[in-house]
Amino acid sequence: MEATLEQTFTKWIATRIDEAVSDFREGYFPIDVVISAYEQGHSIGLKKGESLGIENIKEQVRKKYYEKAQLAFQSISELIEIMIKEEKMPDKLFINHSIEHTSFILLMGEELIEDDEFYESIYKHSSAIENRTIQQDLHINISFADDNVNTNYALLASDGYKFGYDFKERKIID
Repeated sequence: MEATLEQTFTKWIATRIDEAVSDFREGYFPIDVVISAYEQGHSIGLKKGESLGIENIKEQVRKKYYEKAQLAFQSISELIEIMIKEEKMPDKLFINHSIEHTSFILLMGEELIEDDEFYESIYKHSSAIENRTIQQDLHINISFADDNVNTNYALLASDGYKFGYDFKERKIID
């Protein structure tokens, strides 16, 4: 049985959660996470609190990363369902996800992208999704590109698009 896009993405994101924690080594965390960890650490005791605070920060970051990934995936799934319904199915999907921002690139045939109905419907829906997720503390960017050109997957990966999915072959793009 082939895995669905949702199953494939969920499995993939579960292997990437510790990437969100790697920022800890560089010392960058959202201020609410730092304050919460400090308050908890201070109430337990400084030495013990430092150790517990670090673990607490890591756990909070992991949780937030996963929650934001799920929100991002639900949002793009909503758009893909609309696209399927309107017979404007994308060929490929690439995702660049972080705690604060998620970018999607949907590759599809040029004839679909240049269609006036595409602008009237799909862009309208994608813009509404982008605006709605801002209110949910996640910035999403949805882009569409022509799949008829030679796409450089290595370059996309180097730009942070670590997840790629081919809808025709129903598999991850390596």
